[in-house]
Amino acid sequence: MAPSLEDWQALRRELAGALLEDEESRARFATDESIYFVMPQAVAVPQSTADLAAILRFAERHGVAVTARAGGTSLAGQAVGPGIILDLSRQFERILRVDAAAGSVEVEPGVVLGDLNAALAPHGKQFGPDPSSFESCRVGGMVGNNASGVHHRMWGAVVDNVLSLTLLLTNGEVIRTGPVDLHSRGYGELCAKDTLEGRLYREVPSVIRRSRAGEKPTWPKVEKSSSGYRLDKALEGSTFDLGKLICGSEGTLAIVLAATLRIVDRPGAKGLLVLYFKSLKDAARGVVEAVATGASAVEMIDERVVEALRERAPKDAARFKPDTRAALFVEYLGKDGPEVEARMEAGWRRLREGTGLAVDDQATTDPATMEDLWRIRRGVEPLLSEMGGSRVPVGFVEDTAVPLERLAEHVEALYAIFERHGLRAAAYGHAATGHLHIRPFLDLRNASDRATMREVAAEVFSHTRRLGGTMSGEHGDGLVRSEFLASFFGDAFEAMVEIKRLFDPKGILNPGKKTQAAPGQIVRDLRAERSPASRAE
Repeated sequence: MAPSLEDWQALRRELAGALLEDEESRARFATDESIYFVMPQAVAVPQSTADLAAILRFAERHGVAVTARAGGTSLAGQAVGPGIILDLSRQFERILRVDAAAGSVEVEPGVVLGDLNAALAPHGKQFGPDPSSFESCRVGGMVGNNASGVHHRMWGAVVDNVLSLTLLLTNGEVIRTGPVDLHSRGYGELCAKDTLEGRLYREVPSVIRRSRAGEKPTWPKVEKSSSGYRLDKALEGSTFDLGKLICGSEGTLAIVLAATLRIVDRPGAKGLLVLYFKSLKDAARGVVEAVATGASAVEMIDERVVEALRERAPKDAARFKPDTRAALFVEYLGKDGPEVEARMEAGWRRLREGTGLAVDDQATTDPATMEDLWRIRRGVEPLLSEMGGSRVPVGFVEDTAVPLERLAEHVEALYAIFERHGLRAAAYGHAATGHLHIRPFLDLRNASDRATMREVAAEVFSHTRRLGGTMSGEHGDGLVRSEFLASFFGDAFEAMVEIKRLFDPKGILNPGKKTQAAPGQIVRDLRAERSPASRAE
């Protein structure tokens, strides 16, 4: 039954934190960094786990959606919802424990990644996953989105670095996850519990096993993925880790109260080799060669990005060679300067003299110069988001990843799809993992372009699936990709539906994401449609 005014008042009295229902507060949380706008009924600022449990009880009783939100930097609409938004950025932001010797840190979900790494720096440590939004993204959102970044080849995504999670389940249980052997006494003891936790341990492994029993199991042949639930990581051999399912689940399964994370040594020395290519396809081929030389990271930008820089940041654009069609940022790490310089020399020889793919280059080991170049690369997404004009770069198929050896084929096919629909596009991304952010230019105020968006998405995802790729390397499914999960994952999607039902029987946690999407959801609740200039054709 929908809550009455008295019900909302009772909830407000029960909370130590605030419950904001004014239009200004709700509008502030109605959008994130995505293309969507969904007005919530209220914004809760919980002070404690008791507040969170009270909100979940209220939501289950009245069928109100609950969406946990940390930094609001999500690009696929994960952090917006029609019910109660949980603002976890204000009270849940403590670094609870640093154990440099053991290589771990425990934090609350509201901790900003940049602040975490600043606190770890005196210990000579850092958290491996490094999204471009590190100055504002928070750990809870990183877990929910299975965040990754430039150095995925070295340190993986969040799912590879989570040691344990403290979770609040929908029935109010607080549990702590960790790897457990299915043949161990510890696993038997967990299964014996007459609790929701016990039921999850009893039933989820069987659900995952059944999803793998079909003749043609569908699963991306890439390591880097934030699409669906990570069934592959949750059950590896006889080791089951419930927390791995939470990584990338976008707040649809449980609320993260704390995360214990693996931390890594900060690199001793760095070098950056910028290579220039006469075409995007040559640059994609060059990625394979660069990775073979031991590069720690390979990032790409194309000519559309450089054009945008020339228009909006001419001083930054001046750092790149004239007539740039595509450029690769190839980073090398080592214990000292000479080791890094030797690796850069090997990379240069292979890409310039060996294959002849690169037509020009620049190299540096100067920290200030490298940081300036990386700052430009990190700024590409906001740069494209701020472009003016009727048709602008739109993030909806911008997160596909394929096996690296098929990257050039993938790029060529995607641009062929865009050309058939009369679209141009801008490309950048984490090329070393076969992962590119390619954004077609669309006018989302235009009904025809909105229809084109959905058609292009279906074609791109179908092609990506054929190559063994994923719809999302790191940005997640959210409102933009969730409706395509069923066709993308096949039998595995049914397992995801069952897992969602086990964790969240009443479907209150972040509905519309992952397994609960509606057909055509990709083009609903668009922020652009709220503009007075929105038109039918």
